[in-house]
Amino acid sequence: MAPDFGLTIDPEVLDRFCRHFDLLRTWNRKLNLTRVFAPAEAARFHFLESAFLTTVVRGTDVSACRIVDVGSGAGFPGIPLACMWLDSEFVLVEPNEKRAVFLKEAVRRLELTRVTVEIRRYDAERVRSSDFLVSRALEGLEQLLDPIVRSPAEYIALFTTSDVLSRARGLSRRTVTEVAIPGTSNRRIGVLRA
Repeated sequence: MAPDFGLTIDPEVLDRFCRHFDLLRTWNRKLNLTRVFAPAEAARFHFLESAFLTTVVRGTDVSACRIVDVGSGAGFPGIPLACMWLDSEFVLVEPNEKRAVFLKEAVRRLELTRVTVEIRRYDAERVRSSDFLVSRALEGLEQLLDPIVRSPAEYIALFTTSDVLSRARGLSRRTVTEVAIPGTSNRRIGVLRA
């Protein structure tokens, strides 16, 4: 499945993905973290789709950025990306306290030492110009799209549809690269550059 996404997954990364999935299955009994639970479907939809961003921005020095996952939820795309980019600093922003507790436990169990979890809503004023914002399946993206694309972040990656990316183009003077997510008919990753 990974080759469909242009990915080669190291055994250590695959192990972390599996441990994250096991935590999701356990915690989902109490929290509504995800509706996708068949292992193959979760691998494709959650983990590989998140990791696909690494191929889209290949050649970009992400180690110089702080990657901020807006509305991290169950940890996508932030945790899979943190597993792939171990040298980068990550901030998982999640306003729901119970989900944030799950994220903290996942970060601890996966030994992702450069990842922090912040229990708060997205705030454009806390964004640095060197940040790389990422967001996937964010509830309320329609309302947050304007403040996200107008933030000072150098890069923004949105996992969404072409319609939303067209709106993002209209809200900003940023360069937008749009790439279809393998195996989907309408999902895209849009990377907006300052």
